[in-house]
Amino acid sequence: MIKPRKAAHKAAHKAAHKSRKSKSISTSPERAKSVASEATLSAQQSMSTLHDWTDKLGLIGLAPLFDLMSMVLWTGQVEGEHPVSLIIVGAVGGGKTTMIEKLQCQVAPYITDITSRKLSKVLRTNTSMTHILLGDLMSLFSHKSSVVDLSCRMLAVLSGERIVSDPAADEDLPQREVGFISAIPPKDLESRRISSRFQAGGFGSRMLFARYEYTESTRVKIHDFIRSDAYVHIVPEAFKMEESRALVKISKSLSHKVQALSAVLAKRDSIGTREHHQLRALAKASALEKGRKVVNEEDYDRLVGHIDFLGKGKEL
Repeated sequence: MIKPRKAAHKAAHKAAHKSRKSKSISTSPERAKSVASEATLSAQQSMSTLHDWTDKLGLIGLAPLFDLMSMVLWTGQVEGEHPVSLIIVGAVGGGKTTMIEKLQCQVAPYITDITSRKLSKVLRTNTSMTHILLGDLMSLFSHKSSVVDLSCRMLAVLSGERIVSDPAADEDLPQREVGFISAIPPKDLESRRISSRFQAGGFGSRMLFARYEYTESTRVKIHDFIRSDAYVHIVPEAFKMEESRALVKISKSLSHKVQALSAVLAKRDSIGTREHHQLRALAKASALEKGRKVVNEEDYDRLVGHIDFLGKGKEL
């Protein structure tokens, strides 16, 4: 069983206390309380709508994880931030591939297999792309060793810096920053064959991992959905997202809180800079998705709500 991490909330509380001490409040307590209530209500309404949408598509219980994935996709629209890459870790049959497939849009094409040559083709033909969606990460490792090595090296570059050359064709490419979203079962991720690939060349250290399990009540709801034959009547709905790049600002107080939150996650480099950068990008992406160019407390609270996914995992 996955147990929620109290450390995230402790770090958030500590950062919030520090922020309150260092920042004078110009608004009245009544106004501050009103703004906070409005933000909380807005977040609850958004999640409720998302729950309805994902349940209608047969993604029972997956609304919180889909919300995180949406934030990841929006990092590709934030000026000055590298698109965040994410690997979903969940049991076979848990809806991972279906959920990723539902995210496909103009800036995020969906593919079923991946090699360096296919990556090269996608990079050349889709100039607005910010993320590549791969339904099953195991398809990457199904090729012969030399192909897997080259693909992993290309993905490592793609997910960590600007890609300027095509290793498959030994040609220059227009400078691009592209993220990567895929999924893998936990047992496959932990196998020696796969884990060694993630450890080599910084491939795995440049990605966030979101882990989840279903609660018993969610399992019951999933089987109720299947038994009702509701999946037969699912009407495909496209994920709506348009290219809208912008610079997003974040205050000093919220910057401190995001840094404290990043310290909760296991370090993937010597000082934890990658986690810090990625959480800042997610906070900014949340603001941009909501039509704002300044990060506020609602965006930070949204990030805190997903931090368990990025740690030991979360039950849905």
